[in-house]
Amino acid sequence: MGVREERGVSPTVGVVILVAVTFSVAVVVGTVAFGLGSAGASAAPASVSYDAANETVTVTAMANGTRAVACSAGGGRAARVDASFECPSGSNVVALGAGGNQTVVRSDLPRA
Repeated sequence: MGVREERGVSPTVGVVILVAVTFSVAVVVGTVAFGLGSAGASAAPASVSYDAANETVTVTAMANGTRAVACSAGGGRAARVDASFECPSGSNVVALGAGGNQTVVRSDLPRA
């Protein structure tokens, strides 16, 4: 009877594990590189300044997708940068987006 050489499965298992780890690292690097997994805060839909003496809001910036900026108390609204509208103190300023989405831009406007 001759001596029989038995080979283990460990080289095959090692290759499978190496491929799985390489694939996992590639997925993580690709997600980070393309920003698909970013959980950071998104940019504000609008930026405003408030003149408490005149109770006037001036739109200083609007992001893409923001249709208008308005006063929650029903005061006024503006659909472009550098436009102003009245908004009483204690009110909120909201950005109006597509589909009726509203995002509070500034809350509880201060009194003069």
